[in-house]
Amino acid sequence: MSSKTSSGGVSLDDIYDLIANHLKNLSMNDQQKTDGDQPTTTTTEITSEITTRTTTMTMTTTCSNGIMDLGDNIADNVLNVYLFGSRLYQCHSPNSDHDFICVVDGQYFDGSHLIDNGVFNVNLYHWHYFVHLMQENVIWAMMPLFMPRDMIWKES
Repeated sequence: MSSKTSSGGVSLDDIYDLIANHLKNLSMNDQQKTDGDQPTTTTTEITSEITTRTTTMTMTTTCSNGIMDLGDNIADNVLNVYLFGSRLYQCHSPNSDHDFICVVDGQYFDGSHLIDNGVFNVNLYHWHYFVHLMQENVIWAMMPLFMPRDMIWKES
């Protein structure tokens, strides 16, 4: 599959790089926490805050053996990439960010994991959890079934 690029210049490779760099930073932070005489924990909580005009919501992702692990090749473990938000609904401005849902394989985690660099944000979901959301008829999780094909950047 050829790599898609949005009108704002964001590509699949940019998404893979953002995820890889974020996981590398998490790993380095986790290592710093375990250096010295501090006890080593087997669970790391990763918390992201999403602020909108009307509400603030906190999502927590807990990984069973520490840092979320998507393996050595991020691109192979990113199964699906969906463009959503204002760009899906064609109501974006030239300065709007790019919002993506990425369904991943690898180490299981509940909930979502938000990675935001200001230009685009990536909401990671483990595929088992994403399927669960679809089975529960969570509307936004079912959107990929009905979205235009050009908003589906990758689907495995």
